[in-house]
Amino acid sequence: MRYNKIEENIGDIEPVVEIVPYNTGYNVSLHRDMQNRELIFEYPTVYLIYDKLGSGRSSNDPKFKVYVGETNDISRRTRQHLKDTGKSRMDWKALNESHNSQMIVIGDYYFNKSLTLDIENKLMMYLLSAESVTQLNNRRSNPQRKYFMSDQFENVFEGVWQTLRKKKPEIFPEKSEIENSAVFKASPFHSLNAEQHESKNEIFGKIESALKESSTERGKTIFIAGQAGTGKTVLLSNLFYDLTNSSLVRKDSVYLLVNHDQQKNSL
Repeated sequence: MRYNKIEENIGDIEPVVEIVPYNTGYNVSLHRDMQNRELIFEYPTVYLIYDKLGSGRSSNDPKFKVYVGETNDISRRTRQHLKDTGKSRMDWKALNESHNSQMIVIGDYYFNKSLTLDIENKLMMYLLSAESVTQLNNRRSNPQRKYFMSDQFENVFEGVWQTLRKKKPEIFPEKSEIENSAVFKASPFHSLNAEQHESKNEIFGKIESALKESSTERGKTIFIAGQAGTGKTVLLSNLFYDLTNSSLVRKDSVYLLVNHDQQKNSL
């Protein structure tokens, strides 16, 4: 079965963005705006939890730590964050104990599970490259493949970013400013094409096999060949990110050589 593409200009439909204090009173704050209640509480949503860092709280150039997530139930997910996660992770402990933490909840009529995962992923990719964000507290990358509405993803994301920028320009700069940075170009959160996915899986398999072999064996080298602009850097950063977050190796035993100082911040 094939779905017809949606022809309307989705980018003209502004998403709902609510900003509330991140504390046990979040539910009351979100319920105050009854007009947007359906999109916030009955549709999948994307959310961000953020706090200003250190001296940046009184600075003209504030710095932030940010968490990006998506959920089918914002009330339940926020309760989980407030009650459970802070007990086991220091980054959540800091967000939970701060009196200044805020939560942004994004709702959109066009959101579905796959689309919110892609929005979450792209927000992480952009915020990782934003100068105002010095700490991004996410642990995963969830790029999606084809799904209903995937052809409209860029239009939906454009609407989300521009609405966020209207609300919090100190966190969300112009997209062009981010897209021109070396950090953005090397981000591990870029979606891979089919060829890159195949190469990544093959390389990951070879690394896994090599690590299971005798520790006395000499190291192995894997070469990735390709002309400029074929996606080698994105493939490498994506592979490195997944490897450092896998159970195969310790984080401090994996190294990546970079050819630009700015890229150090992306990984």
